Amino acid sequence: MKRFFSLLSVLVLAAACGKVGDGFQNKPVITGEDPYFSQLEYAPAKESSITVSALNGIDMVTVSLPSGNPDFITAGARKIIGIAANRNSSTLVLDMIDDASVAQAFVSGRVTAKAGTAIRGSKDPLELNITRLVTLLTSGEDLTNADAVVRFQVDVVDQSEYRTTQTVSIRVTPGPSFQWENKNPEVPVSLANYARFKNVRVVAPGRIASILLKVDSPSADFVKWLKDRSAVNAAGCIDVLSGESSPLKLFTGSPAGQESCVLDFEEILYNLKIYADKGNKAATHELLLRVTDELGRESSLKMIFCGEVGQ
Repeated sequence: MKRFFSLLSVLVLAAACGKVGDGFQNKPVITGEDPYFSQLEYAPAKESSITVSALNGIDMVTVSLPSGNPDFITAGARKIIGIAANRNSSTLVLDMIDDASVAQAFVSGRVTAKAGTAIRGSKDPLELNITRLVTLLTSGEDLTNADAVVRFQVDVVDQSEYRTTQTVSIRVTPGPSFQWENKNPEVPVSLANYARFKNVRVVAPGRIASILLKVDSPSADFVKWLKDRSAVNAAGCIDVLSGESSPLKLFTGSPAGQESCVLDFEEILYNLKIYADKGNKAATHELLLRVTDELGRESSLKMIFCGEVGQ
């Protein structure tokens, strides 16, 4: 009998606290594509999302930016935070429910489809698109040389006052760049010395998506030789990554999807020299290399060669 009354008192106390039937095991849940929430790569073409849900009904959803985040991210957050305390805090807080300014940004579809006081009490899963959130916070910023990790803290509180917190990080990488022996690309390179300048390293932390080559040469014979051995698009650019351009021997393997590669212009420059020697040796020939990464960012390098003058 003593045991019965002891157990009864525990049940009464638990019922008074409102935790029976919807207790700790039903606290809010935050899930992602990666169950371990490893660092994401910022790639707008490959959006990454997390989902929050609360069986007891959502009461609060916030995305915080702890101190130490890149300035361009915090500046972007302050533009959309309406609650002064959240905007001026060392830890910026994007309140998806009670901050009308933040809710409007989320509702607009740039981040997620649901936000605002209308979702309070909802038991439906909410999707938070982390990629679009970074895009929103970096709107108007030049990310060409950006190299930083952005950290978010997602907090979900349900109407039984249970809280779940998850940290999410996303890496913003710099755009493509080039490493070439010619330190002053405005100065033409003599074709007599082409062997020294034949290699160009492409560095693309956002991964190589395309490489195009545009040639401007007064030698019609050389241009014909080049087009006969490569895939040329409607804009007159050679698609370097196309299998049809393999006779140019610019690389081995496949640079597509890689963070770097070395392009070898030996075959092109050797033949350019032959045709240049037969024509106007003082003429200049321009090779414009254009690389785009998987984030859609583009960089270009102009290589100028000539016959008798130059370095």
